Amino acid sequence: MTPYDIALATANHFKLDGSLIEKVDASTFSQPAKRSPKTGFNISKAMKELGYQPGSFTEGFNKLYSDL
Repeated sequence: MTPYDIALATANHFKLDGSLIEKVDASTFSQPAKRSPKTGFNISKAMKELGYQPGSFTEGFNKLYSDL
């Protein structure tokens, strides 16, 4: 998910107006170092050796904020 997608999902969960969220790209942020356009973690070892099964963003988000 992009930061934009996360912001929209958050707005949706809290029943906020997602149309107020503006999609931008990294060029609009001033950061001292260049950042990779795509980042992530390789969790294949945790899945293979520990049996870890990650949930989706939505599942995790709902677990955290189900009572709010």
